[in-house]
Amino acid sequence: VFLQPDTTGTLYLSVIVDKDSPVNADLLLDQSGQNVYVLTDSKVSKVSVSQCEQQPDCRSCLSVRDPYCGWCVLEGRCTRRMECSREGQANHWLWSYQPANQPANQPANQPANQPANHQPANQCVTVQSLEPAIQSREEETQVSLVLALLPTLSEEEESLTCSFGTLAPQPAVVTGTTITCQSPLPELLPPSPPGSDHMSLRVSVMFRDVTVSSGDIIFYDCRAVGRLNATSPCMACVGSVWPCNWCVLDGLCTHNNNNSCPKQHTIHNSVEQQLELKGPDSCPFVWALQSSPLVPMGFLSPLVLLGRNLDMLQGVY
Repeated sequence: VFLQPDTTGTLYLSVIVDKDSPVNADLLLDQSGQNVYVLTDSKVSKVSVSQCEQQPDCRSCLSVRDPYCGWCVLEGRCTRRMECSREGQANHWLWSYQPANQPANQPANQPANQPANHQPANQCVTVQSLEPAIQSREEETQVSLVLALLPTLSEEEESLTCSFGTLAPQPAVVTGTTITCQSPLPELLPPSPPGSDHMSLRVSVMFRDVTVSSGDIIFYDCRAVGRLNATSPCMACVGSVWPCNWCVLDGLCTHNNNNSCPKQHTIHNSVEQQLELKGPDSCPFVWALQSSPLVPMGFLSPLVLLGRNLDMLQGVY
């Protein structure tokens, strides 16, 4: 039972000590304050007042709503308040029994005149936004994450890093609650799963070897879009959910038509705005053979093909 300042109590956990015997009202707390001795008709039991260490992650730590427990963010473990080395600093120890609008580092029985930040009830350090959430695997770019309840580092030599999957951590630049880091080089990214044109990679904000919070970024592969649709690669490319464009003369699906197919017809993805040449309907396409499909061997025979947008290929073949 958790006793509130107004003397009311709230039951937060039930523990079975002796199934067939009532518990004596005289309970004894040991000198460490971490265990209570419980007397029944048949035995004396030593019961821990909390089981913080059994919670493996922040979500489970806060979900148990144990007033003894909280998540020690930069240590990456569920602890009692006194066991977290920076518990007095804002957002370093997130209380498991946190009521809504209660200061983050101030339990209900702590004086209200002590300064502290406010947080919603039972919330871990979370990624509020990740930009870009979708990126071509062919380029390297800046990735920005905005984190809620990000604790500040107290020492100048301390820093955060970004870890992409199992790749080596990248240095991170911290500006308020925004974390900025460089995405991995294209050649370092793991391959997409067989038969897929993209893959998802976990981006983790790290303090030393502790994961503070994480999100997912999708790396798409325009070239794979074309390869996986050999019969109609152009239509698949510009109709893809990814921002891929089609280089007509090179027969190439790419995210960057300015560098990949300069000075030639480019068919843009259907999601592009204010562009006339876009979408599957703009692709060169043969839809029928007007002449006979039977051609004798050893003779030159004219073939008549019916299609659309074939003028883009004029003079090429």
